[in-house]
Amino acid sequence: AIKNNTLQFADARWFENANWKLEMDILVPEMKQEKVDKALQSKMEQTEKASQLEAANKGWTALKQATQIIQKNHKEKSNIKQDRIWQDFEEKLTAIDQMLCNKQNVVIENAAKLYDTCTDYVGDATKHIAILKLIYEHEQALKELLANPLLTDMTVLEQDFCPLEESLRQVHL
Repeated sequence: AIKNNTLQFADARWFENANWKLEMDILVPEMKQEKVDKALQSKMEQTEKASQLEAANKGWTALKQATQIIQKNHKEKSNIKQDRIWQDFEEKLTAIDQMLCNKQNVVIENAAKLYDTCTDYVGDATKHIAILKLIYEHEQALKELLANPLLTDMTVLEQDFCPLEESLRQVHL
């Protein structure tokens, strides 16, 4: 499984406490030490990314939900276009969801590739999950804010803040 890049989560538990370097020397004795080290490093990185996939997926799913709510309620929603990257990102999220339903049979290399692709597209959304949850858990309040011209119309904002700004200048003189 290691040699053929078909190591699955179910297999990985057998290797958790193993000496990977020794295992690689036994599995592929003809491989030079430099290649063994490189392959070992690659497997360790893939395993780490694959194990982070589930947590990262929660952040990416929250980002997707928050984005859909903002798009649905934005006054310029007819002008918002879904580009190819976003569509591909959504497809990858669907693939991750399906993958995580049967996690034990997931090939670690495939999970790591999905992790890399989604991270390249949108970064680490887990850092922002609290804010993203606020958006989709309070959709009605967001809808009301977006409908309020006092907060969304720049001309109204400028008219309201110009006197305030002038007043602040006079106070500091």
